[in-house]
Amino acid sequence: MNLAAPAHVTLRLVSAFSGEELLEFDDMAADAFGELANIIAGSVKEKLSEDEIYKINLTPPMVTKGSNHKYYNSENSVKQYFTINKSPFFVEVFY
Repeated sequence: MNLAAPAHVTLRLVSAFSGEELLEFDDMAADAFGELANIIAGSVKEKLSEDEIYKINLTPPMVTKGSNHKYYNSENSVKQYFTINKSPFFVEVFY
């Protein structure tokens, strides 16, 4: 699963999630973003595992910062876009 957002949106997400205004993407913000990704991934796993058709294994989240990251995954995915205060972010699930 990939949870991605521009830096200013990430700070809005983790501030809303943690209940504290975070002004920079420091270790605390990275931990909060990783935990948010963990919660989303856990929910996706739960929904897809309900019929016991899919066996899904989760790994600890890896948080990266910057641009032009490459990650290896399946070519098949479903991407859902969201907005927070008119700013975009997305969740992408690979299968």
